[in-house]
Amino acid sequence: RLRFIENKENRNCVSIGVGVSKRFVFLAHNRNRVKRQMRAVIKNKEADLLEVLPAGYYMFLFGGSAPVSTAVLTLDFVQLVEKISRLHSES
Repeated sequence: RLRFIENKENRNCVSIGVGVSKRFVFLAHNRNRVKRQMRAVIKNKEADLLEVLPAGYYMFLFGGSAPVSTAVLTLDFVQLVEKISRLHSES
């Protein structure tokens, strides 16, 4: 799930946050691990993101169950970036 708020103050800034719900991942150390994995994937795909995402604040929320592999997160993230790219090019 992705939430977007347009950044009206600084047009050059892309801010990204990650979150994991207690509803799906009960233990805090598992939630923290998933968040670390998500941040690592975002850092690895940073160049692609900056090309695709307009300036604003983004929140990536994990809705699966832990444990999850980094490869699966990367695949999901690439698909999400492609979807955002298509939506942004249509508008």
